[in-house]
Order: sequence, then structure tokens, then C-alpha cells
Amino acid sequence: MFLRSLALAACLAICAAPARAQEMRVGITADFTGATAAVGAPFKQAAEIFPDHIGGVPVRWIVLDDAGNTSTTVKNARKFIDEDKVDVILGSNTIPSTMAMFTPAAQSGTPLIAMVPVDIPAEQRAWLF
Repeated sequence: MFLRSLALAACLAICAAPARAQEMRVGITADFTGATAAVGAPFKQAAEIFPDHIGGVPVRWIVLDDAGNTSTTVKNARKFIDEDKVDVILGSNTIPSTMAMFTPAAQSGTPLIAMVPVDIPAEQRAWLF
């Protein structure tokens, strides 16, 4: 399932930003520390072995810890969007943290791939998966 989401993210990012296809940027936020770190740690470990190219396009993986704190998750999402200029965001590994990123992702038009099952509001489904 996670690999399918990753492939979808790659396709979305490549299609959404053809002018910047020199490098695809993917932001990943999850709780690698904090109360649910046991759930988030595998995501960090997986990110360390993600491919450096997808479909011949170089990929830059930007990985941040949100410690299970929704405020930190939103801060990470804003950093991905405003500073890192990511093509897609993956995260988080808890439902509250993932839902906290809905608004920044949808407002900026940045695809967000949830790593947990969440109910996505109809008005934001264009950018949230």
C-alpha cells in the first residue's frame, strides 16, 4: 500500500511540475520521536532506502520529525510548501497530524498522500489522497 502511494506521489509530482522535472522534491513528516514514535520510526527507516531516481528523474527526500504534535506537523507542511517547494507531501503517521495538514496542502495546491486512513472533506479531495 505504501509503495503504491509512493508511486502515485511520483506520478503526480512529475505530471504536476513538468518545468521542474530536473528534480522532484518529496516532503515526509511523521513522528520519529514522541509517544507514537514506534509507529513512525519505520517510515524514517524506509525513507533512508527510497530510490534517488524515479522514472529517470532525481528525487530529493526531505524528512522531518513532527513528534506527534499537530502544531509541528503544520509547521513542517508549511516549510515543505514555502521553503522547500516540494512537489508532494507524504504524512503523517497519525490521524490528527495528517488531518492538520489538509488545509495547508489544499490551499497551496500541493498533493498530500496520507499514510493513515482518514476521511477527506469533499472540498479538499483534489489535493488529498
